[in-house]
Amino acid sequence: MSKQEIIEQSKESSQILVLDDEHSIRWVLERTLSQAGYIPHLAADVLEARPLLQKHPIRLAFVDINLPGKDGLSFTREILKEFPSLLTIVMTGQSTMYNTVEAMKAGAFDYVAKPFNIDEIEELVKRALRVPLSTPETKRIKSGKKADDLLAGQSKVMRDLYKAIGRVAATDLTVLIQGESGTGKELIARSIHQHSLRSSQPFVAINCAAIPSELMESELFGHEKGAFTGATERKRGKLELASQGTLFLDEIGDMPMRLQSKLLRVLQEKQFERVGGHELITTNMRVIAATHQNLEDLIKNSNFRTDLYYRLNVFPLNIAPLRERREDIPVLTEHFLQKGSKEMAVGRKAVEPEVMRVFALYNWPGNIRELENTVKSLMI
Repeated sequence: MSKQEIIEQSKESSQILVLDDEHSIRWVLERTLSQAGYIPHLAADVLEARPLLQKHPIRLAFVDINLPGKDGLSFTREILKEFPSLLTIVMTGQSTMYNTVEAMKAGAFDYVAKPFNIDEIEELVKRALRVPLSTPETKRIKSGKKADDLLAGQSKVMRDLYKAIGRVAATDLTVLIQGESGTGKELIARSIHQHSLRSSQPFVAINCAAIPSELMESELFGHEKGAFTGATERKRGKLELASQGTLFLDEIGDMPMRLQSKLLRVLQEKQFERVGGHELITTNMRVIAATHQNLEDLIKNSNFRTDLYYRLNVFPLNIAPLRERREDIPVLTEHFLQKGSKEMAVGRKAVEPEVMRVFALYNWPGNIRELENTVKSLMI
């Protein structure tokens, strides 16, 4: 790189756009960025922002999600097509899973909730500007069903999870979700599917722990008529039903070793045969697997295939138990109160402060599922 190129890149790296209709936010960010040695450019709306992007070599943009005339996510998608090397950090006053996932899907580098602290902003800027200019544009995908219907929680652990969901939903990578029972692994898998390019296709789930081993092969691969006693007609298996969509393999650690070998072949070759059949069936599906077990321990004990583990563990997601994010308990409780009142057609109820204090101290071994059942029992 020549001296002139280094100078030009330095100029670009130091210039940052702040797009927010709130004067106080623009003022705080202008002061913070200036004191840190950056050159901020301020805009109150899209009409002011676009000329700044065209005139100045801006590398990073803070974009508010709620803008007058146009939402920040739509604008983010537009400017990233026009300026593919631009990095964006989306800001919002409502830190919900939907906003976070949608921001990451739109191609944002990161997402920050208001009110934010100065240290957080400075660290975000440093991290963003370390990204090479040659970073390819993030793939954009259409919105799926609003994910707030599925998950709730505003702790840092959950915000990081939402970002990860947004990132992986924009790809077709195989995902391995690990977490204790009741942490919402299937809900996370559904959320990934609903925000993906396959969202209009089937989401097919199979629980490997709930099906007897002698029946699992037929459930997964299907069977031909006469393949075994009782097979009176051809049956399509989960692999076939999930083609073009997403196959969710829950409790993959309970899958028998013999079937692990067959599943590995499907993942490698994208083909399989029904039980008792000879016709090769081609499948095009995304696979998301989940387990509450430590698969590496199962491998050590020769209960899980190493090669299958690496095939599944392309994008790992580790879900924290509820006891490690207690600040989400009030939010989840309110979420389940609203959900329960609709499902049971009962009037809106509230949890007494004394009960909430007990909730906050309890360890919730059953995690979110236990909390939801407890809230519902209080509503009866």
